[in-house]
Amino acid sequence: MAEKPDDIDEILAMLADPDPRGRVLMLQVLASSPTGSSRLLPRLELLTSDTEVTVLGLPFMFGEVRWAAAHALAAERKIQEVAEPVALTGIAIPLGSDSIARIAETHDVRRTGGIEGLIAAYTALRDQHRVPTTKLEL
Repeated sequence: MAEKPDDIDEILAMLADPDPRGRVLMLQVLASSPTGSSRLLPRLELLTSDTEVTVLGLPFMFGEVRWAAAHALAAERKIQEVAEPVALTGIAIPLGSDSIARIAETHDVRRTGGIEGLIAAYTALRDQHRVPTTKLEL
């Protein structure tokens, strides 16, 4: 992705989208096509603390925004030759809808239909420490 000031401003605006799915979509673009812009690093670092749950990919995978942010930050750091690794401890692993349904049933977490119901169930399970966690190091 070529770095032009207008492009970076647009990327920064998308990373501030109030809709977590919008943030994740831009993070996924950056993870696969980093810009090389040092202007993005502070925003990406901030997003590694974003615990809002959303769709992370297809087939449907649900998880925290910070999972996608860590991958985008690692890609930007790599292209900018920043040696500092990205490490997030205790991050909930992304889960597919079948796994969410199975864990929700096991722990009597009520699940409503649709994507919003899966996001709510994942969030409830995570908050109850029912979603497995990992140390993500990139």
